[in-house]
Amino acid sequence: MPPIQFTGKKKMLFNSQNQSRTLRVLIVACLVATGVTISSATAQEEKEFTVEQKGQVLNYRPTQEVNFDYKFSGKPPKEAIEKAQMQKAEKLFKGKLGYVLADETNRVVRVLIDSNEDRKLDYFSYFKDGAEVYREIDTDYDSKRNEFRWLGAGGTRWGVDRNQDGEIDFWKVISAEEVAFEVFMAIRNRDDARYQRLLLTDAEFRSLGLTGTIAADAAKRLDRARKQFGQMVRGQKMINEKAKWINSGNGQPSIAAAGVGLSKDIICHDHASSVFESAAGTDTLALGTLVQIGNVWRLMELPQVVPRGKPIENGGVLFPIVQIDPIPDDSTGGGTVQPQILADLFAKLDKSEKSIDKLNKPGVQMANLQKDRAMIQWDIYKNQPANEKATWLENIGDTVSNAYQIGNYPDGLKFLRSLTKTLKDNNRQDSLDYIRWRMIHADYLKRLDDGDNRQDEVTGKWYYGELEKFSSEYPKSKFAPEALFGIGQNFEVSRQQDLAKARQWYGVCASKHGQTEYGKRAAGALIRLNGRGKPIPFKGKTVDGKVFDISNRTLRGRVVVVFYWQLWCGNQSCNAKGDTAFEVFQDLKSKYKDELVIVSANIESPTTAAKYRDFGGEMDGLFEMHVPGGMEKSPLAGQLGIVSEPTMIVWDKKGNMAEAESGVGDLERIVQRLMKE
Repeated sequence: MPPIQFTGKKKMLFNSQNQSRTLRVLIVACLVATGVTISSATAQEEKEFTVEQKGQVLNYRPTQEVNFDYKFSGKPPKEAIEKAQMQKAEKLFKGKLGYVLADETNRVVRVLIDSNEDRKLDYFSYFKDGAEVYREIDTDYDSKRNEFRWLGAGGTRWGVDRNQDGEIDFWKVISAEEVAFEVFMAIRNRDDARYQRLLLTDAEFRSLGLTGTIAADAAKRLDRARKQFGQMVRGQKMINEKAKWINSGNGQPSIAAAGVGLSKDIICHDHASSVFESAAGTDTLALGTLVQIGNVWRLMELPQVVPRGKPIENGGVLFPIVQIDPIPDDSTGGGTVQPQILADLFAKLDKSEKSIDKLNKPGVQMANLQKDRAMIQWDIYKNQPANEKATWLENIGDTVSNAYQIGNYPDGLKFLRSLTKTLKDNNRQDSLDYIRWRMIHADYLKRLDDGDNRQDEVTGKWYYGELEKFSSEYPKSKFAPEALFGIGQNFEVSRQQDLAKARQWYGVCASKHGQTEYGKRAAGALIRLNGRGKPIPFKGKTVDGKVFDISNRTLRGRVVVVFYWQLWCGNQSCNAKGDTAFEVFQDLKSKYKDELVIVSANIESPTTAAKYRDFGGEMDGLFEMHVPGGMEKSPLAGQLGIVSEPTMIVWDKKGNMAEAESGVGDLERIVQRLMKE
C-alpha cells in the first residue's frame, strides 16, 4: 500500500449527509476490546472525534513484534492523543466501515476496519512513515486475529495462528533474511517453538527429492536440528538479552542443479549466516543450509554461534565444499621434483588462462574455467620444491580471491576454505595468513559492490569483526599490524565512535608491532588522542629545506595550526561563506599577524610540482611542507597517526595541543579563545 496522507485542514470535520451508517463505527464505547459490536448512531455523529475515542484507537497493540509509528510502552500520552486526527475509513477504503488515525503531520498511523459489515472490527493495520508495515486479520470473523502480515519496509513475513492463541503456528511467506532474524530471536528469547516452525517438515523434506548420501546426510542434520536446539542455546553465551541482530550475510541464493543426489533443481543458501552484535563485538551466527519451498525458506540444520577466530562447521549439504586432493607424503620438500610433470602443468595453466581471457564475462562457463585454473595451480603447488611452495599458495590466493571479487568465481571462497583446511590438516602453516587476508578483503569489497549505502555500515561492522578474528588467529602475521591499526581507526572515526577502544587497539598495535609502519602510526595516533593539554611533538622540513619544530621556543606566545591535506580537499569550502581552508588561513593571518602560525602539511601522493603550485598566492606567509605518501606512508602524517583528511591540529601559546578534531570552519572561534588565554 502506498503512503496515505489526509487532505484538508488539520482539524477534520465530516459532512453528516448520507453518512449515518458508516459513522456508527465511530461511536464505539470501548474500542480497545477486539470484537466489540458497533453501536447505533447518536448525536456524536455530528461532531469531530473526541480525545477519548482517539486514545482508544491508539491503545491498540500489534500481537507480534514490529516497528511502527506512535508506538508507546504504556498508555499514550495526552499530547500525542490530542494531536492525532481521525477520519472515516470509507473515504480511503471504498465504503468500508471503520476509521483511520493520523499524526499531526497527516500521515496515517492506524487503520481499523470491519471488512464484512458484521459490526465487528477484523482488520488492524499499522504504519511507519505513512506506509503500511504490518497487518493483523481475523479471517474467520470470530473476534480473534489469526493472520499476521509484515508489509512494505516491515518485510515479507506472513504468519498463521491456527489455534488463535496469539502465537504463530506456521509461515505462509518468509524470506531467507527473515529466517535468519527469526533464528537469532529464537536463540535470544530461548523460544523453542519459534525455532521449530522454521525447520523443514517431513513432507517438505520429501518434496526436495534428495537421494543417496546427500539425502542421508541431510536427514541426519535435520534430525539433530529438531532435537538439540535447547542444548545448543544453553551451550552458547554470546546471544543473550543484550545481543542485537545486525543483518543477514547470505548474499544471493544459489541453484543446486539436478544431478547426483538431487532429482530436481533446488534454490538454496548452502552456507547461510547472519551477523549480530554482542558485548564482545561483532559475531557470526551460522545457519547452515536454507532451502526455498514455495513462498517460504526453511532451515534444515542446527544453527551455530561461531566462536571468534573459528571456522564455520555447518552448511554445505547441497554444495559440498570442493574436495582438494590431499598433499602427498613426499611434498614436504624432501621429494623429487619432476620437471616433465611441472612442464605439462604449466602448459595446462597457460591454456586455462588464455581461455579465461578470451571468454572475459561472468557465468557458469567462467566459473568452471576459474575452478579448473585453481585446481591446476594446486597441482603445481604440490609438485614445487619447498622454497617455491609459499609463492604458489599466494598465487592461488590472489587469483581465486580476485575472481570471486569481480563475480567470475562465486564458489571461490569455498575453494579457498577447502584449501586452507587441507593445509591445516597436513600441518602446513605457510601462507595461511596470506590466503585468509585476501579472502577477507575480496569478501569485503564484493559486499560493498553488491550492497548499497544502507548496507555499507553493516558491511563495515562485519569487516572489522573479521579483522579482529584475523588478529587473534594470526598474531604474528605480517598483516596483523594493519588489522590492529584498522580496528583502532574504525573506533576513532566511525559513527559508533569509541575513543577508549580506539586507544586500546592502537596500544596493542604499537606495543606488539612497534617497529612496523602501522605500529609507528598507532604510536603516533596514541600521542594525538592522549595529547590534549600536553606539549605533543611535531617536526618536519619545509619545502625550502628548513626545519619546523613545534618545540622551538620562538613559537611560545603564538597559536600554531598544522593543516594535514591533499589536493582533493585543499580547495573545498569549509564555512558558510564558501571559503577554502587557505582563504580562512589568510584572513586569520591578516588579523593576527605573527601571533598566529599556520603550517601547511601536504601529504599528497603522488603529486606534481605544477599541481601543488595551483594554490599559488593563497599560500603566501604559511610554512609549507610537502612529504608525499598520504596518511599511510607519509612520515609527516605517521608521527601523529593521522587517520582522516583534512585534519587540523592546534597548539596553544604554551605549546600544548588544544584541538585535534575540529574543522577549519571552527578555527576562528578556536583562535579567538586561545588568544584570550
